[in-house]
Amino acid sequence: MRYWQPLHVWDCLPDQIYPLVGLLYCAHCDQLATQQNNPKLRSRLNGKNKSETNGGSYRHRAGLQCGCTRKQVYSDDIENDFLRLCQLLSVDDNALVALQHLAADFLSLEQDNKRAMEERKTASLAKCQRRLEAARHLFEDGDIDRDDYVRRKQQIERDIAYWQNYTTEGERLNAQLAMCVDAVTKVSTLWAGSVDEDRRGLAHNLFEELIYDLDQKRIISFRLKEWAEQFLIIRGQLYQNGNERYKYAPDRTRTCASASGGLRSIH
Repeated sequence: MRYWQPLHVWDCLPDQIYPLVGLLYCAHCDQLATQQNNPKLRSRLNGKNKSETNGGSYRHRAGLQCGCTRKQVYSDDIENDFLRLCQLLSVDDNALVALQHLAADFLSLEQDNKRAMEERKTASLAKCQRRLEAARHLFEDGDIDRDDYVRRKQQIERDIAYWQNYTTEGERLNAQLAMCVDAVTKVSTLWAGSVDEDRRGLAHNLFEELIYDLDQKRIISFRLKEWAEQFLIIRGQLYQNGNERYKYAPDRTRTCASASGGLRSIH
């Protein structure tokens, strides 16, 4: 016999995933935390009231008095502002090449230095191969036992793997720049067609935090993941003399131009 069980309203609702929860901080609380040198005064915005027909909103934590008068903003408003931010951060393939050239200048990587490192890499790999051959001959001649041979062989193979995967600082930075451009591009192109869980992954992969002013309804600053920080510094050099709507200073916190096109103050 089956027993009927009541269907609760929350059983019909989709998972309440808010892509930017964990990244969004209240700008007023953030300012108080800076003024009083107390990071504990910072507060995150949380999501609430999402349903099948309503995207819900991001809300200020109840009970905190930080000076903001507005306590919530619709999810669509904040997430669209975030999407515009990512679109403004995007660069095309030509700009990526320019960024990589600037990275070389930024690190003072001269061609002679790069050639010297390549020569060192080639010489080190050749030396590892000679050591490996020598260890094999010692084992075959009976001068070392098998355990000693295996130990030497494993160490030499680790050295070979190190030099095979060795990259210069410039190559490492170029790879990071390409990764960051790809991450920003994915947010811009995949956001509209993605579910909230995938959107959360896109946002949290690239951003460390977003500072949001509830009263002005705009993102006023942001910070990328540490691996993407050099992208902002070098991109700022690329656009410092142009008409780009975003400008950056080489510090950890970025204050951005309005996602709707107007300029905001720059730290």
